[in-house]
Amino acid sequence: MPNGYKNPTEYGMAYENVTLTTKDKVKLHAWFIKVNSNNVRGYRTVIFFHGNAGNIGARLPNIHLLVTRL
Repeated sequence: MPNGYKNPTEYGMAYENVTLTTKDKVKLHAWFIKVNSNNVRGYRTVIFFHGNAGNIGARLPNIHLLVTRL
């Protein structure tokens, strides 16, 4: 992936790499991105499935909007 689409740190977002295992033992790679707790009243979790095509990195602009505006 080109610069700006590699990982959330390129958008100033801290994250953890996580692996989710489905009931049928399929492993899914995911990013767990936390917002700055100083700017948030209460906590919510959004699970963003980017779909079958492409790479999660291509969705970083969308994820950044969700993190900064919700």
